[in-house]
Amino acid sequence: MALKSKAGGKDGGEEDGDLFPPVREVVTKLKQGPMNFGVYLTGDKDKPVVLAAHKRKNPEALGKLAKKQAGTPKGACGTLTLEEGGMLTFACAEDDAPASLRKRIKGMLKVEGFAKFKVRILLPGGAELGGGDDEDEGEEAGNEANTPLKGAEDGGAEMAADPMVALREKVQAEFDALVAQVEAVADQLPPGVARKIEGLRTMFATEIERDPRKGAGIVQLLRKTIDAAGIAGDGADDAAAAAAAEAAEREARRAAARAARAGGLADLEKGIDALLAAYS
Repeated sequence: MALKSKAGGKDGGEEDGDLFPPVREVVTKLKQGPMNFGVYLTGDKDKPVVLAAHKRKNPEALGKLAKKQAGTPKGACGTLTLEEGGMLTFACAEDDAPASLRKRIKGMLKVEGFAKFKVRILLPGGAELGGGDDEDEGEEAGNEANTPLKGAEDGGAEMAADPMVALREKVQAEFDALVAQVEAVADQLPPGVARKIEGLRTMFATEIERDPRKGAGIVQLLRKTIDAAGIAGDGADDAAAAAAAEAAEREARRAAARAARAGGLADLEKGIDALLAAYS
């Protein structure tokens, strides 16, 4: 269960919300810009690290929260970005990050169904910790006192081979691409649809966590709804894509204008309402 702060942060006017969001939520938010992070190693092979991430809360505060939740003194804090090609870059504020941090983060990504993402740990000054993604993943990460957990690699391999994990990753990427098409024409949609889209995200996250096959059913219905409304565009195929290409966005807006004349956008809202009702 994601933990929440009990009070609003000092560095923003809004409530902090979830400070330990799931990876899929972090990836979605990173498409809109960098986040601050705190990440600490755990003693649990099924949850190799605890990751705290937030747009406004300062890295040091997030680091303290992650450290307390993880129960170990080994970790780092700083700024997290999503770069082209699905590269997650953890730029650390200090140079004392544990040698196995990159390997443990990749283990977390495998467990949560995001094994295709790459990880880079940058120290102050630009030095990279733990090598690149082309190095052997089975190699031991240094000789630090807190060595990699036995069975962590095997557990990650099993999770990566799990067809449900692969399906969840595929369906999540398809859903993100479809929502991006809707958001590309958000300014032309009736008031209140933005809230419904957020409701759709929440509902989808719940269903795909329970059973990726239910998530696949939602994706099929959403795709039919978008096609019927006449706004289908060239949304991103990959969950790692930061945003739809500018040319595709223009095309989606032109398509939306045509659909508006035929009442397509009204049909889109009705379709979203039907989806929310079906899975409520």
